[in-house]
Amino acid sequence: MNKTCTNCHNSFDCQAEAIKDCWCRSYPALPIDTDAPDCLCPDCLKETLSPQIEAQKEAILSKSVPNKVSELYPPYTKKLIEGIDYYQEGRLMVLTEWYHLRRGYCCGNKCRHCPYDHENVPG
Repeated sequence: MNKTCTNCHNSFDCQAEAIKDCWCRSYPALPIDTDAPDCLCPDCLKETLSPQIEAQKEAILSKSVPNKVSELYPPYTKKLIEGIDYYQEGRLMVLTEWYHLRRGYCCGNKCRHCPYDHENVPG
């Protein structure tokens, strides 16, 4: 279904009637601070979620809350979101600290934004 974002008034595709299939299910399930009476477009949802993502990330990194980022996503969601999970640097995709927290461990590749300090390499 085609909707109009209540924030920016741009048109976007929404599948609220089949919410499990909607694009918004690939975003982290965090409370959003908005008075929007209806769905937001991908850009506005990303912008609205950014402060909550930063607060959650800082709480995890300060060890004041356990890392439960992976629980904020449906188990079948693997889609990465530009600006949340990664950003482009030329032709390279750079994974964010949030993505690494979502994955839950260090892969050992010395990623630029790895929050694990290469301590929890599996195997």
